[in-house]
This record gives sequence, structure tokens and C-alpha cells, in this order.
Amino acid sequence: MGKVYNNLSIQIENLADSHIQKYEPNTPYSFKEQGHYYLFYVKTGQIQIVSMKNEFLVQKQQLLLVYCADIVHLFVSFSQADVMVFHFGEPSGNLLSIMNQPTDADSTVLSTLASIE
Repeated sequence: MGKVYNNLSIQIENLADSHIQKYEPNTPYSFKEQGHYYLFYVKTGQIQIVSMKNEFLVQKQQLLLVYCADIVHLFVSFSQADVMVFHFGEPSGNLLSIMNQPTDADSTVLSTLASIE
């Protein structure tokens, strides 16, 4: 598991959508924009992301970038999770370096995400 330092870059022109949402336990959520990328940041709780043949557990203060080749499913098992979701047609900068691997966010990234929120 890597750590994202202050060189994480999100270029607004590549961002199709972003939002923060409270995800409830035992309720499946789906993301269906095929050919697009999703960056998930778990603010509180933990989530499970299922994408094609991959399955990831993403915990509090972690990021995960996934490619939506088909449908990406998000599940919350026990307690509510607050998650920021960024939707890209094509990710910019070094975002691809965290593709398919839950990654801890450092204080600089957390500060950037708080300012976006």
C-alpha cells in the first residue's frame, strides 16, 4: 500500500463530476459510466469496491482510482461511510500511479480534499 504525497494533481478540466455522499450499509451502489475513471476518497468508515474481476477494501483516509470498463459497485458493510467521488473522462497527472490500489493520503492531500469539499 503506497502513500500519496503532495504531488497528487487533479486538473479541473478533466473532471466530469465530483460529490460527497453518505453511503448506507446493506445498500448496493453502482457507477456505470463505461470508459471513465472514478477516484474514491473515504472520509469516514470503509467501503468495498468491486470492479470487473477486482475487489478492494478502502478504509478511512484512503484513496482508490478505478477504471469503469463495465460497472463499478460500492458496498458498505457495517456503518455509514462518507465518501468523496471524483469522476474523470481521463485522469490527469500522477493519478494513474494509484490505479487499483488503496492508498493512504497524507496531510497535504487531506488538506486539498477538505478545501475541495
